[in-house]
Amino acid sequence: MDARITKTKQKIKDALMALLHSKRIGEISISELCKKANINRNTFYVHYSTPESVLAEIANELSAELFDMLSKCENPAQIAVRACEHTKNNIDSYKILMQNDAEKLYLKPAIDHSKAMTLYQVYNSDGRLSQTQLDMVNEFLVSGVIAIMKNWLENDCPVPAELVDRMINLLSKSLIDGLNNQ
Repeated sequence: MDARITKTKQKIKDALMALLHSKRIGEISISELCKKANINRNTFYVHYSTPESVLAEIANELSAELFDMLSKCENPAQIAVRACEHTKNNIDSYKILMQNDAEKLYLKPAIDHSKAMTLYQVYNSDGRLSQTQLDMVNEFLVSGVIAIMKNWLENDCPVPAELVDRMINLLSKSLIDGLNNQ
């Protein structure tokens, strides 16, 4: 990509992130965003259609980075700790996404991708749960992980990522074991 385009898009993203420290995404106008980025509206429209589309690109870039890191995990039990580390290393971005209820909308690709990587696949190795049941369990687990991560972020990551990882893995395994023992 042309360096000027990259620089302009980064200015827009940086301006949006700065505005999101004090406002929610729905409260930010294109005019306000352009003023903050020091660009004109036409330049904005060359690259994006709405402030939400800028936020979606930021989330997609964050997700792609996370996917890349998670795909290198040899052991599924490492996934949660790596996700925690990534979250902590990008705490500002994740806080803003969570504050804008973006976990379902903007992080949907990450959530969908997690189906193949989550512990429910490991703990259901005997195939006792149907695909429909697995999908429900995955949705439950992902929602729970998001809630844990959201709480962890809102409290400025008060415990180490490894402790959050152990909690997520313990809860996930307990749920699957409970279902398998029925």
